[in-house]
Amino acid sequence: TSNLMFSEWIKIFRDPILTAALLDRITYRALVMNMNGTSFRQR
Repeated sequence: TSNLMFSEWIKIFRDPILTAALLDRITYRALVMNMNGTSFRQR
């Protein structure tokens, strides 16, 4: 998992076509859940 929004992944991969293809493969038939709030890992 990543704490970045999908729109921010281009900052990591630096290639918009590669990023779009990667996200297309990852999110195909996936349930994407956006959760807000404090992290339970930091407790």
